Amino acid sequence: MNKNTINNISKTFMKNKMIVAVACIAIIIFAAASPSLSTISYTTAYQGAQPSFYGATFNGVNYVNGASTNGGHSTFSGTTMSFNAGVINGKPYPTITGEMTSVFIPTTSNTNLIPQSLGDIDIPITWLSSWTSSATANGEPSRTFEWKNNGKDYIMKEYDTKWYITLASTADQYPIETTAYGKYPQTGPLQLWFKLDTNENGWYFNGDGLRDTKFSIAKLLVTNAKADGRIANNVQYSPEVGGSTMSVYLNPFGQETTSDISSLIENTEGSALNPTYFRDSVYCVLNLDTFGSQDWYDWFAFKSKGDTLALEITVKQFVVGEWVVQDFQDEPTDYIKPSAESTWGWDIGGWFESIPWTTWAGLGTFFIILLLGLGALVLLWVFGMPNLKGSNTTPRTPPPKPKSSFLPLRKLSVFNQNAPTWR
Repeated sequence: MNKNTINNISKTFMKNKMIVAVACIAIIIFAAASPSLSTISYTTAYQGAQPSFYGATFNGVNYVNGASTNGGHSTFSGTTMSFNAGVINGKPYPTITGEMTSVFIPTTSNTNLIPQSLGDIDIPITWLSSWTSSATANGEPSRTFEWKNNGKDYIMKEYDTKWYITLASTADQYPIETTAYGKYPQTGPLQLWFKLDTNENGWYFNGDGLRDTKFSIAKLLVTNAKADGRIANNVQYSPEVGGSTMSVYLNPFGQETTSDISSLIENTEGSALNPTYFRDSVYCVLNLDTFGSQDWYDWFAFKSKGDTLALEITVKQFVVGEWVVQDFQDEPTDYIKPSAESTWGWDIGGWFESIPWTTWAGLGTFFIILLLGLGALVLLWVFGMPNLKGSNTTPRTPPPKPKSSFLPLRKLSVFNQNAPTWR
């Protein structure tokens, strides 16, 4: 850049210094506001609890999004996750992936959609039909609590909402076999932590008063669970039994509260809300006591199948104020990720099982195999066993003729020189 060019730029800058100053101020203001804009993230725009994957605890280490040790990875992004603990004590661990729904108000009941009987024959109720919704028809609360105290009227409503989570483990890639989480006591189970935002994005028009509606997680009830894998009973997790409750934590990873929660007390129409329950967010945890992949050998093939787990959780929410913008959804009928599988080698068993033996094509395949087998036996009977060494081998030289066991007569005369002469 020559001297004349530099002078021209300086003159242009001085003539337009007012425009440059305004532009600089705008950039500064935008830069100050951009961090808050860039960090906005939510799972749903509806009012009420908003769930998300928060982190994991394994082998005494707490993992959040982006954290990694032992060559693994941690990705917790809203309603999806992917976690791998890496290699610990020479043992590699598989990747666990997860998805979830929002916390929504159910509009259908699966029990009503599946027949209980067919004529005089009773149909067993499977886990699908038991994922039912007994509460909150048309967005109405399941219960309403009203009481008076010191001349004031208090109203709090209870809503039963649904939340579905599905998890899956990758299958092993031969010859690398991974170790199931929770297999060794020293590492402990894999704990997955979830965050429930209860007071975020609760308003849409500035100054209309909708932000005064407050939500609280009253209870997390495990309504149903389904595990799958090569052997479903090998998948161990907790809470497991239907009707069990999940503990609600005020801080992530169950850490103790260090701040004074009295500063969190908020007033709604002059009534102070309990900050232990009505707060911006709470946390819960799921223990995967044994979860990973299951391996076995089938004929000449090595096979592996990943474990899967699906949970239905009833989220009971306390609502103070008017719940206006609600999330309605139909309940999923089979909310579970398919098991990942891998096969290495000659999978004779899988091919044999894949043949539809009860169809004409299966019967035809059976007769073809039978004819081929009979034909092979006939060929062996007629021609004998084949020469496995090939037809170009040099024939062996026949063995020499055996020597006679009788000595010649002239030899006898030698050994009998003193014998008498017969005349």
